[in-house]
Amino acid sequence: MKRKQKEDSKRRAKRKRLLEDLREKMEKFERSMESSSSSLDSESSDSDLESEISSNDDRTRDEGEATLKVILGEDPKSTGEKGPPLCEALVNRWSSYLGAGLERDVRDALIVKYKIPENCSLLDAPKLNPEIGASLTPAQIKKDQFSMTIQNKLGRALVAQGSVLNDILVQDSAIQLEDSTKTALADAAKLICEAHYLISFHRKHELYPFLNPEVQKVAMKSNIGGLLFGEDFQEKYKTAREVKKTSWELKAAGPSGYKKEKKSNLNYKRQGNRPRFKTENYVKKNTGRKPSQRYRNLQQPSNQQNHRKGSRKYYN
Repeated sequence: MKRKQKEDSKRRAKRKRLLEDLREKMEKFERSMESSSSSLDSESSDSDLESEISSNDDRTRDEGEATLKVILGEDPKSTGEKGPPLCEALVNRWSSYLGAGLERDVRDALIVKYKIPENCSLLDAPKLNPEIGASLTPAQIKKDQFSMTIQNKLGRALVAQGSVLNDILVQDSAIQLEDSTKTALADAAKLICEAHYLISFHRKHELYPFLNPEVQKVAMKSNIGGLLFGEDFQEKYKTAREVKKTSWELKAAGPSGYKKEKKSNLNYKRQGNRPRFKTENYVKKNTGRKPSQRYRNLQQPSNQQNHRKGSRKYYN
């Protein structure tokens, strides 16, 4: 009996110690929770204060920039505002295409896939006029063909985008998009068309130095079509030459009986012929200088000179 009582007392004491330990741990946990909540409250108040201060700083900074813009004008080095970010899948692929280009197999497959429509042949690159290509060097022709290759790719891009726009604009189309999306697609097509035209304009400008002035005038006024300088370029050039020839024939030389006189300056007085030798009427000007030795010798000619036939006399 005594043995059992001892074991029971030990069990009670053990349970009591476990309860006390558990109570102490609970008290510590409650104290830690109170301290953390108080710190969170202080941090939240601090963060609110910081956000308010930062908003005030941003507001003052914006006001200062607006004032400087009014006084000094726009900053020439500012790149402007950026647009919204694109999807990462697009960014990764487009960055690769822009940096390294498309693979040859992919490029050829896209050109074969999107064919030029039968009612919009201008999507294809305009060809060089044969009469102008005959006067160019092989290097210049090769340079022009490279520009044509770029234009053909832009034309295929317009075909791909035009197929989507064509499906959207059909009345019974199942594709339902917002007006902003349709406008964005149309704007992208406009920019590609502008790039296509600018390459044609650049091709014409590169060929002007290889043309004579008469052909160059006609080429500048020609419109771009299936050919770079237009299908009627040769006819326009012949017409320009005939007009110039006719104008020269019709230009009158002047009224009948009219003789063109030489222009003379009425204020100009022509000098008379100066004698080469001294004559009897020659009068020496008194300059106040003594004559030179050579002149004195000429004043006193020798007897041999006086007796010569046809000798001349010298007077002071």
